[in-house]
Parts: sequence; C-alpha cells; structure tokens
Amino acid sequence: MAIDAFSNNASGAITVALGSEDTVITLPDDGSADRFANLSQGRMQRATLSNPVVPGQIEIVYITAKDGSSFTVKRNQEDTFAAVDWPAGTTLEARVTAGMLGRFLRADERGVFKTTGGEGGAGGTSFLVNTKVERESRVVQLAGVQMLHRPGAALTTTFSPGRYSQDMNMSVESVGGSCFVELGDNIETWQAGQTYSNRAIVAPPVATGFNYLFEASDPQFPYTQSAEDPGFDNSGYAIEAYNPDSSGEGEPVLTGQWLPLTIPLAVELNLPSVAAGVALSEVGFICYEYDATTAPVISIGLEADGDLVSAQALSGISGERQIQRFAVTHSGALANKIMFKVDTPATGRFYGRFYWRGMVFDQ
Repeated sequence: MAIDAFSNNASGAITVALGSEDTVITLPDDGSADRFANLSQGRMQRATLSNPVVPGQIEIVYITAKDGSSFTVKRNQEDTFAAVDWPAGTTLEARVTAGMLGRFLRADERGVFKTTGGEGGAGGTSFLVNTKVERESRVVQLAGVQMLHRPGAALTTTFSPGRYSQDMNMSVESVGGSCFVELGDNIETWQAGQTYSNRAIVAPPVATGFNYLFEASDPQFPYTQSAEDPGFDNSGYAIEAYNPDSSGEGEPVLTGQWLPLTIPLAVELNLPSVAAGVALSEVGFICYEYDATTAPVISIGLEADGDLVSAQALSGISGERQIQRFAVTHSGALANKIMFKVDTPATGRFYGRFYWRGMVFDQ
C-alpha cells in the first residue's frame, strides 16, 4: 500500500466526462491541479468525486500519479459505490476518509494506542503501543521483538584502511516468557458454576493427563463460568471457554480458551519464526504467587534435556514477585526453541512463568 500524501484545500472540477472504466481525470488549467500533492514513487492522495446531478453517489479514488492537470487514479476505493459515469463539472476534492484515519494511531479509554489497519477503517490491528499483541503475528508492537537485521541501515563508511563506521541498524536484548504455569501440587479441581479469572489453572474433574490454564480473549470480560464441563479431554489442544449470555436466555459467549498443560509439566516454547534464532544470555522463572513449603526442581534445555539447567531447585525464591536466574554460557547453534520442565513439583503453590533473555537475529 502506498504512503498517503496530503495537501490543503485541494479541489477542482473535471473538464472531461469520466466513464466508469476510465482511470485518468483531467482538471482545468486554472491552478486547481496545483493544490493537489505532488506524488513521488510509492505515494498517493485520497480524493472524492461528487456531483449534485448524480444524487446519492460519492466515489473515493486514489490519485497515484500526477502529470500537470491530469491525474491517474484507482477507482471505487474503500467500499464506496461502484464506479459510475461522472459528467464534466464533477468535483474532485481531497477529503478525509475512513481509510485515512484508520492508518493513524488512536488511543482508547485505557491509554492503548493502535491502528486498525486495512482500508475503510476496517481490518486487523497493525500497530500497538502500551499493550500486548493478541493473536495477529504480523502486528508491530512497540518494543516488541527487537532483532539485529542482516541488511545494514546504510552503506558502511570507510574512515581509513581497516576503520569503518558502526552500522546504525542496532538492536537490544529481548525478553520472552512462557504461558503461566503452576510448579506446585496445589491445583484446585474445576467446579461447575465457579467463576475463573484470567490465567487461572485448574485440574479437570476426570483426569486427562493435563491441567488447564484459562486465557481470556476479551480484556473487558477476563473470566469464564460454565454450568457444564467445558469439554476437557486428552487431545492436547486448546478448548473454547464461554460465559453465560448476560440475559440468561441467549447462547453462551466465547470468552477465551482452556490451554492444556501436561502432567508432569513440560513446556516447549517455540521462538519467533521470523528470526534465525536467539543467542540466549539468561533463563529462569518469575514467581507471582507463592505459598510453598518446598521448592520445585526444574530443568531447562535446548536440544538435549536440561543442557542449560539440569535438575535445579528454585530455592532462591521464597515469596511472590521473586525471580531466580540462570546465566547461559552456551555456544553453538542459535536457539529456536526452549524446553522447560518440572522434575519435582513444589509442595504448595508456586505460580508464575518461565522466561528467557537474549539477542534475536534476523534470518
């Protein structure tokens, strides 16, 4: 998609009738064409066609090239009416459109800035600030995945033989984490009619080989409740989570998912597919909720089981909001996945998430 170009008070009356298939618009030599933006390669200006003699019809066009008083346009944009025949005298005017506004960052009541992406103000979010990426893998999250790219930012400058400028395409270390997990043996059994909040972990009424983590999909309704078993099974795939309809009469409302967690706990975390891999510098566990009498024993590995951390007790954690770190001095291939597992669970509650830190490299 081309980059928007803008100009103030651009308007003119077309001099040649425009058929429904025509893509060239001509304005008079009265200076009106000069008020439209000059367009370089990869830029365009949004404009609108309207005429009182064609009532009820408004057509948005994209001006993609300008040659004097002649404009090359893309017709019938942003889901406006199908292209029609416009008589001479029809007004071409640069106006604000929904598609234009959809490209701008906008803040909601939570202070989250986002674009809607797409044209006509529709489509998935494409840029986020002050929040997290939900599901769309192509969304740009500010300070999200930072990586050292292969292409340089510019040609390298030579100061003298053997002395070169630093490529300004630099990066920072990234930190990623697993889903929330329980490393202890104190996991409550799911109950019908009970309300569970976001990131709650339960055991199914009938053993399936998994415990289940509730992940809410709607931040405004971060809970789930059901009078019947959600359908816990041994497939290893996520199960939809619902809430009753607020009226009590309609169909249940999808509110998220129950994510199966293996027993004993083992999490294979696949790192971003857009990267060649990660040079790890640290791994560990962040404990958010704690009520344990013994520490869990965990292992963390890449290719071999526990080749980074082997059967280590998280004894450095003695309360909530604490962390235990393990430095990584591993050399060799970049990491594409990390495997976390519990060798011996804690006695009590030991709830949080595994994490990693490292430099992400471009493919």
